[in-house]
Amino acid sequence: MANGASTDAQANAARALGILRGREAVPQLVEAAHSKDTDVIYESIVALQKIRDASAGPRISFRLRDLDPKVQIATVEAMGLLLNREAIGDLIDLLNNTRDDRVRRAALTSLAMLPERTEPRDLRAIPERQGREDARRGGEGFGRLRQPGDVPMLEKR
Repeated sequence: MANGASTDAQANAARALGILRGREAVPQLVEAAHSKDTDVIYESIVALQKIRDASAGPRISFRLRDLDPKVQIATVEAMGLLLNREAIGDLIDLLNNTRDDRVRRAALTSLAMLPERTEPRDLRAIPERQGREDARRGGEGFGRLRQPGDVPMLEKR
């Protein structure tokens, strides 16, 4: 992947490493996430999602602010799949401030994968502002927290 003749070859190599679950290539995939080519970045992040090496999460979280929605959504999804609890604040910020519904949905789904107590004001209002599917995702996240005080809110939703 690192010695690919073109960016297309590098992107295809990253895709192959993900399919093969090439755990030994995680450092190269993280390095590829620093590339300037959108396809290489995207395929690297998707490969890291498939490999599921949690150590890669914090090293690619800077892509949460990527300008390309495809890369941004892949990174948001990766934060949940790689269980990157360090990204919870950034995910909540994205959830509350993005205008892209796809990014908002991905952030809510990733937060649901990260069972950790957050400030009540950050997430409790989200299901009421969003549609039924988003309410379900938010409820799933609160359900994973297993807090008895959340039962009335979950039953209401």
